[in-house]
Amino acid sequence: MKRYATIAVRKRWEEETLCAEDERARVIEVQQETRLSFQFEHFSQEPALIHGIFSRKGGLSEAPYASLNTGLSVGDDRQRVFANRKLLSQTLGYPEWPMATCWIVHGNEVVEVGAEWKLDHDELRDPGFRRRGDALMTQEPGLFLLISFADCLPILYFDPAHRVAALTHAGWRGTAGGIAIQTVEALANRYGSRPADLLVGLAPSIGPCCYEVGSDVLAEMERLPDVAASTVTLLHPAGRVDRWMLDLKETNRRQLLAAGVLPEQIEVMPICTACRTDLFYSHRKEQGKTGRFAVLMGVRPE
Repeated sequence: MKRYATIAVRKRWEEETLCAEDERARVIEVQQETRLSFQFEHFSQEPALIHGIFSRKGGLSEAPYASLNTGLSVGDDRQRVFANRKLLSQTLGYPEWPMATCWIVHGNEVVEVGAEWKLDHDELRDPGFRRRGDALMTQEPGLFLLISFADCLPILYFDPAHRVAALTHAGWRGTAGGIAIQTVEALANRYGSRPADLLVGLAPSIGPCCYEVGSDVLAEMERLPDVAASTVTLLHPAGRVDRWMLDLKETNRRQLLAAGVLPEQIEVMPICTACRTDLFYSHRKEQGKTGRFAVLMGVRPE
């Protein structure tokens, strides 16, 4: 039994109304006190894995960061951010576990998290420029991977065969650099993870209904052959020929398929962060004056 099962309300539903996107996905919603989080169906069936995609609700931060902001770089009071992060581990039932994070650089570097992260709590709380990258991976039990988001795509990976977890921050720059492919390759090279064994989840991000880009972005997306072949754009709804709508989720899903991940092992949450600022932070919709919502992953000790 999950340690929070007696104090959390969990329900499954087929998502139909959260976004203008057409795709559907099974989502597990977890309500605990004032905090609302989401889980992937296939991850929830893995006893070794703990994960949560947290909404912006139920924290201590004040506007414009209200309320469960976990980003240290947005201008929020740092002590409130640390307190909000503590609420996350409490919600998942393991308040004693440290959190490993990194300084996001909008690239495609994958950072390994080992046992040494448990010994440097200041660095775990605020990595500054010491831990730079846009993806974390670990085989170390008893700690949480933490990355914060506001429109960029969270990609969660779990290898049941090797008990390995990974978490990716895929903005357009990271996507242009093939970060989804890079993460799959890093897991294979470091831990021997087979792409066909990986379970992957694409969490809420800005959708193609709201993500307008120009020719500069498309030019970057065409630099690498595997990325160019995976990139999905839609025509601009107003008919502009110099602007397009980028589909981050589908582009990264296709990168994962190109890397060897099986389609039936990829789950997608069809929630657009710009459409649903009542649930999630959106840097674009809120014009940069907002917080960051958290995604956590952890591996239980055997």
